[in-house]
Amino acid sequence: MSVSLNEEVLTYKGYYWNSIRNDIFSLENDLKTVISSDYYRSMYEFKSPINGYKFYFLVDKNNNINKAIDMPLLVEFQGVKYMVIDLRSNLKETFYREVKLRGHENMTLKDHIRDYHIFEFQTMVAMYQMELLSGGDPLSSYRANFIRIFGKWFASNISRKIMASIYDDKSITVFAEFYFYLLYQKVNSRILGDKELSKTSIDFHKVNYLNRYLANDEYGSRLIGKVDYELGEKSLLEETIRQIKNNVDNSALGSITTQVVAELLSLSWIGINREETIRMAITNIPVFASMLYVAMTEKAYNMTGFSKLIVNNRTLQKEKDEMLDVFKNIKGKYSK
Repeated sequence: MSVSLNEEVLTYKGYYWNSIRNDIFSLENDLKTVISSDYYRSMYEFKSPINGYKFYFLVDKNNNINKAIDMPLLVEFQGVKYMVIDLRSNLKETFYREVKLRGHENMTLKDHIRDYHIFEFQTMVAMYQMELLSGGDPLSSYRANFIRIFGKWFASNISRKIMASIYDDKSITVFAEFYFYLLYQKVNSRILGDKELSKTSIDFHKVNYLNRYLANDEYGSRLIGKVDYELGEKSLLEETIRQIKNNVDNSALGSITTQVVAELLSLSWIGINREETIRMAITNIPVFASMLYVAMTEKAYNMTGFSKLIVNNRTLQKEKDEMLDVFKNIKGKYSK
């Protein structure tokens, strides 16, 4: 299976590739079979303004796809790249009854969705992924906000678990923010031609990060300035956790792993597959950004710890309306 750099970094395929490597081939082949048998299902009320890409909504329950696909998955078939969105568990029975009566051609998905907040989340992930795959980022002006929110979200949950001091919480926040900044550099690296973040590129980005984000933060500058990242076989998240353990003097950090991080952060979200969603959100920018979007727009998420974090962020609240306008523009671009 051929996975291009930007597709691996920006889409759920990268997550699948890393987590269920043995199953990805059969899953992709099964999806190709389904797509080939009902080509028109890529329509409904959505469009793709990006040449070579289309939406495909998985709605039939009677097929060989047994595993739920929680997030959009990119599948290439006959020269077209389909952003597959699995709606099988989120469609009312009225959808299937009406399909029997009049077929798929004139159906509108929104009228038959059980949990609209899940539908909004999935489709925004797909749309933002496609924006990034096309080489643009309409939310680039808000990257600093995303980095700060992620850092606070990550650190507050870890610090609570290990009963960290204010000083230790600050250190964890700095490392978490730098980690998310480096995720953005993985996105940018497709332009630079680097498949992975090397030690040299991390050192380069460290200087850039210090100048752009920590210019007025003497403590953070000293902390990031002295660390030496060694990726090797480790993921960026694993290396970040290692750096936190090496630079924060708290024995309780010994129990912190990538699995524990996902479990802790999932407590601030809702949904049947919330831990799976969080695993993706901490390694995939479009998923994290879409969490922000639905947390700001869907009442179902109002009482989550993640939403409360957003409400308490003064900078984000000041720019909330402008940011939501950008999200709405993205939605408009992909709606018929």
